[in-house]
Amino acid sequence: MSVTIPEGEPLTIIAGDYIQWYRTDLSDYPSSEYTLKYMIYNTSKSYEVTAAAYGSQYLVTIATTTSDDYTAGSYKWDAYVSKTGVRYKVDTGYITVKQDTGALTGGTGYDYSSTVKTIFDAIEAVIQGRASKDQEEFAIAGRSLKRTPIADLLKLRNFYKAEYEQELRAEAIDLGDQPSGKVRVRFVGPR
Repeated sequence: MSVTIPEGEPLTIIAGDYIQWYRTDLSDYPSSEYTLKYMIYNTSKSYEVTAAAYGSQYLVTIATTTSDDYTAGSYKWDAYVSKTGVRYKVDTGYITVKQDTGALTGGTGYDYSSTVKTIFDAIEAVIQGRASKDQEEFAIAGRSLKRTPIADLLKLRNFYKAEYEQELRAEAIDLGDQPSGKVRVRFVGPR
């Protein structure tokens, strides 16, 4: 089975996977003259990834041994090209790292919920009167959910529900699935 290497940075990766992508949009900075590097970082750790030449373009590879060190969460990345004392930032973005569930051992579990999903679930539980102590104490903008008026909770629920649905759509697209939204077309005759 052949593997298709995507063009452009992935939105989501799994820690411990072998990850590759092409950058073919940097023709102003040919790989024969420049080096492309990525800084991938979060609040506690940073990683530098150097791309290899791919014709006049670039192939970026993150080895399994490197991505295995990534902890689940959100990371920012910056891409730079450089040559002899000159460096240019050419791109920036975000990537989500998910835990390698294949590495779980001894009956341990993993909460794969995003922050948005965790907040949404806490708001739902408080509204429905079935919240745990942790969920009740969860604070948004400095106010615990148990002290938030129901009208405000309903607004927060709608906001976080929309954010969570957006995450699900982005994940489906990243996995190659088509978005589930419908496109409606109406044909109207001459008037």
